[in-house]
Amino acid sequence: VGASRSPPPGPPESQLDFARQNIRASQDTQEQHLRFSSGSHQGTRDMEGKSTFGYPFFKPEKGRYTDMFREKYVKHSIEKGILPEDSLSNEKINSLVASNDPNDKLHFWQLYSVLGRDGMKEIITAFYTSVLGDTENTWFAEAFREKPLRRHVRGQCEFWLDLMGGGVEYKKGLEGLEVLHEASSEVMTSQGAKVWMDHLYKTLDSYECPDHRVKEAIVEFCLFLMGDYEEQFKFKHSGAPPAKYSGGCPFHRSKSPPAESSAGCPFQTSRAPPAKPYLHRSRL
Repeated sequence: VGASRSPPPGPPESQLDFARQNIRASQDTQEQHLRFSSGSHQGTRDMEGKSTFGYPFFKPEKGRYTDMFREKYVKHSIEKGILPEDSLSNEKINSLVASNDPNDKLHFWQLYSVLGRDGMKEIITAFYTSVLGDTENTWFAEAFREKPLRRHVRGQCEFWLDLMGGGVEYKKGLEGLEVLHEASSEVMTSQGAKVWMDHLYKTLDSYECPDHRVKEAIVEFCLFLMGDYEEQFKFKHSGAPPAKYSGGCPFHRSKSPPAESSAGCPFQTSRAPPAKPYLHRSRL
């Protein structure tokens, strides 16, 4: 982890923050992250012969908004018939630790236990690097170039960590998030959402991960949030994620999904049939 540093002078609160950062740095060792993201961790098998990954790789803790978004997702999924009625009291579903059984669903609030801080930062950095370097959709890239890459990465990392089991990180509040999106209203459109998701899929395509559920959970996270953005900015989208990430949409996992799935992801309100299956419009 490296040489330890002395705590800064100041009130106990600042020293507590310092200790907390050091603890998390110890948890998120670079060796462990590289071992997983490079694909060298292919999982093992338990005594019954079932495949297992050995999670948690990183010890999770609830953030400021973990409970809120987890409960909202679970309730919405119960209403849609995606999760069983007892899901709010189901320990496996609500756990912040991802299941080691590859046949179990991996939820977005369990991602920290798999990826840790460095894993999330790697994905987010690659994503915003792609966005800022977009020479084809310059109108889209320009909307993000007012801030340097590091600020985009830091803000998105704090949001992901807070919701996904990385502890209290997102301190600006949901009101601040709404203000941030209002300032980028020119890209909060159907076309902007399409370009955004193209960059996300491009990022995930290049990210090596032995557990396919990780990418599916990230896609599902985006689709879930998309409903709020649709309502806030009054635009519609339709379609399903690419087949390789079809696990991110509960109605698109099976080879013969329900008829209603042809109207798009069940998390969304739009019911227009997709023009192309790849263009599931969403936003991180």
